[in-house]
Amino acid sequence: MMNMRRRPMQSFLTVLQVALAVACMVSVASYRMNVSAAVGRFKSSTEDIVIAMGGTETRERDGYMRTMYEIFDDNDIVELAAETSLVEAVTPYMDSWGVQAEVDGTLYQLSAGAAVGPGYRLAGDLNMTDGDFITAADMEAGARVVVISEVLGRILFGDRPYVGRTLGLLSDMVRAMTAGGQDAGLPISPAEYRVIGVYDTRAGDPAGGWRRRGASIVWPATADPNRIQDASSGWARAIGAYPYGTLMIKAVPGKAAAVRDRVAAMVSSRPSPDASSSGGGVFLGGGAGGSADMDADDDPDAADDSGASAGGGASVIFESSKDVDEMVGSSMTMTMMLLGGATLVAVIVSALGIQSVMLINIAERAREIGLRRVLGASRRSVMCQFAADSAALAAVGGAFGGLLSFLLYPYFMRSVFSRMGPGEILKVSATPAGWAIVAGIVVAAAIGAVFGAMPAAQATKVQPAEIIREL
Repeated sequence: MMNMRRRPMQSFLTVLQVALAVACMVSVASYRMNVSAAVGRFKSSTEDIVIAMGGTETRERDGYMRTMYEIFDDNDIVELAAETSLVEAVTPYMDSWGVQAEVDGTLYQLSAGAAVGPGYRLAGDLNMTDGDFITAADMEAGARVVVISEVLGRILFGDRPYVGRTLGLLSDMVRAMTAGGQDAGLPISPAEYRVIGVYDTRAGDPAGGWRRRGASIVWPATADPNRIQDASSGWARAIGAYPYGTLMIKAVPGKAAAVRDRVAAMVSSRPSPDASSSGGGVFLGGGAGGSADMDADDDPDAADDSGASAGGGASVIFESSKDVDEMVGSSMTMTMMLLGGATLVAVIVSALGIQSVMLINIAERAREIGLRRVLGASRRSVMCQFAADSAALAAVGGAFGGLLSFLLYPYFMRSVFSRMGPGEILKVSATPAGWAIVAGIVVAAAIGAVFGAMPAAQATKVQPAEIIREL
């Protein structure tokens, strides 16, 4: 390329500008494409997983309000597990985002824990690598045992083995309640739990977390540190008649709809808990989830209590893949607006850089352009020559940008995407998408051609007679 040979340093800086812009563009586009692929994998992997939550749901124009309460008990789990034609596994499931683990005097904030039952091993499709999972005997005894992921084991304990090690669990909720209530000032000591098993969260994991293998540590639902604290803390909460608010059910393939009907019928005759005993209202923006009493085709803008049963009894909300779509869509919109705007600025700056280089190049080659015009070259041919030079310069920058994206995109995944979007939950790929790289190079070449041809078009407007007089 003549342009790069004439001004190598300026051309190099222009290529670098284009490379950075293309790397940003490829990273943003790759994230969007990889999230879509991850959502597709998630839907296929959770098609037969039913998440049933006791509560009511009120639809509003900009989201929905959920009031959660506990409505399931052990008899429900036994009854559902007995229906082998519909259910493969069933377990209580209670997310815990506010638990700390103490190991050798060091406190670790756990990002994702859960209180579960024995059925979680099958419902969560866990790949056990060492030890055993929670048993019915552990549930009945309220045993303080945990099963952890290999990743968490390395963080907490370092070298294996992890089975048989102990750690303390301390609930943030218990800490807050004792700090400001009548138990203020009482010492709060972590409850000791023993590791009985280890599972691998990576092997065979098609979609990552969101309740299935999303927790890095699980414990028996009857020994939940959010409910039962060591006696030395002076605080304890008894489990009521209906101890569970959420069930995770792995349905027989193709039977998820029948399982939802069965669960709705199971609780329909139970009285709806008072608002004072409920888990409280939570507003969720960006759409609505399915419920036992509302079809997916109902008007999502209508404000009605979609979880209430016709007889005024207890009701169930069923979490579905639509909830994930809406959550992902909401977070992706914000992420794309912020990062897309920054990428657009980078592209504009690189385009202006190309145009600046071409203006200088054309000014230096004005006599050459004039001679070509005098000898009969058309304006089109001159413009095509400079557009090709500019497109080649931009394409080189685009190619380097594609290579740079293999470094930049993983960095964005760790520092930006995992914080702003669903990258961590859905285990979005950290490798740039091939089509995004190809598209980035093509777009760079097209922008280079346009911004290179524009100054050439101005230069070719000079009449051949004027050029002859200047020679």
